[in-house]
Amino acid sequence: MAYRIIDVSSNNGQLDWDTIKSSIDGVIIRIGYGSDIESQDDSQAIRNMQECERLGIPYGLYIYSYCLNIVEVRSEAAHILRMIQGFNPVLGVWFDMEDADGYKARNGLDVYSEGELLSDFCEMFVNAMRVSGYKTGVYANYNYFTNVLDLDRLKSIPEMNIWLAHWGIDSPSLD
Repeated sequence: MAYRIIDVSSNNGQLDWDTIKSSIDGVIIRIGYGSDIESQDDSQAIRNMQECERLGIPYGLYIYSYCLNIVEVRSEAAHILRMIQGFNPVLGVWFDMEDADGYKARNGLDVYSEGELLSDFCEMFVNAMRVSGYKTGVYANYNYFTNVLDLDRLKSIPEMNIWLAHWGIDSPSLD
């Protein structure tokens, strides 16, 4: 069974959800990036959640993580929890651990040698969301799950879900 789930953020501008609804089965909305600072909120997140709820479109949320330490993980969890009050993200709350823009590397965190620390961050975030009552998990690409994060450890976390980004393949490459 295949589902059409789109990933949206302020990069997509103000979307016409009435038109989009007939073409999708759900959506994952970027709520923001980094610490619990309003300037790091995604400027379309609240509107996108409101529109999905108005139209009955199932949605989940993700935060693009810039955390370099435990204090910043806590701030990112607080960022999500501040913004989702009163909303119902039935497709979960996700922690995007990739370093696509090289922020972690530029700030002295070598992801390939600090996989256990990054796995600690994932566990902290997932536990914060889980105890707050949300379905949750970690988003990353195949390289991150196989060469950076401790996937076996993550899979052992209660109620942990994995969102694998692996483009250009016909079937998932991880269980």
